[in-house]
Amino acid sequence: MNHENPYLHIDRQMVGDIYTSREVMDNLTVLCDDFGSRFAGTPEERKAAEFIVETFTRYGLADTRLESYSYAGWSRGQATLEIVEPTGAINERLAQHHP
Repeated sequence: MNHENPYLHIDRQMVGDIYTSREVMDNLTVLCDDFGSRFAGTPEERKAAEFIVETFTRYGLADTRLESYSYAGWSRGQATLEIVEPTGAINERLAQHHP
């Protein structure tokens, strides 16, 4: 049985590009700096997904598109903080900032 990868030359080119091109880092920079937090369902996540589709299309990939899917997520509730130790100076400084 022939186990050769018919796409080996493409794989080698891609791996080589990862180490010799700034493209991967530039894309990561755009995703992190331009879109910020990308929690599912947020406008930032949508913009980042559209950026990836546009990038893949520019790379020549066929039939790039967004697809919807169900996501069992969470929503942030109220957060509280109680300092139990140490007391004294830390609590006094906090009180000064929040009268």
